[in-house]
Amino acid sequence: MLKKIITILFFFSFSSAFNQTFINGDFETNTSTACDYNLSDVTFNSKISNVYAFGKTYLGSYTGECDIQTAGCNVIPISGNWCIGIASDYVLYTTSDAVAIELTTPLIPGKYYQISFYVYGNPLWSTIGKVLVGESMSNSAFGNFIDSVTPISNVWNQALVNFTASQASSYITLKNQPGIQSWN
Repeated sequence: MLKKIITILFFFSFSSAFNQTFINGDFETNTSTACDYNLSDVTFNSKISNVYAFGKTYLGSYTGECDIQTAGCNVIPISGNWCIGIASDYVLYTTSDAVAIELTTPLIPGKYYQISFYVYGNPLWSTIGKVLVGESMSNSAFGNFIDSVTPISNVWNQALVNFTASQASSYITLKNQPGIQSWN
């Protein structure tokens, strides 16, 4: 199956008077020993701490394709030894791989935040599509849309996303733009 991967390093930081940070935002706490591609959501979730795959389904049976990547896995992580990849397919799929990254404490509704992270667009199997960013109270739902970021082909790019929290979200969520075949 052709897919496009957007490799995302969530070496996240928040800029605010509130000190939420990502738990395992650099993906270093995992049990992978090499490139782990096309993992079902269940397998991905069993291998990495505080980062939860949910997302892509097709006719109720498709179970995701999230990746845990290290050097030599079509990308060199920008920080540490690991990053993750999420894919979206085109035409038949209306959803994308998605992940929820846990925060140390919930966001404070009505407060302003800035997230800083790195994103990488891998054009190996497809075009570059946007990464959608959300906030969620659940580790299995995208929640409320915050903004989108367009990765650059074969380059780690720092993204800054500014938003006002709409709820007491415990997760920042990411997925590729559905309907566009991409791997980020």
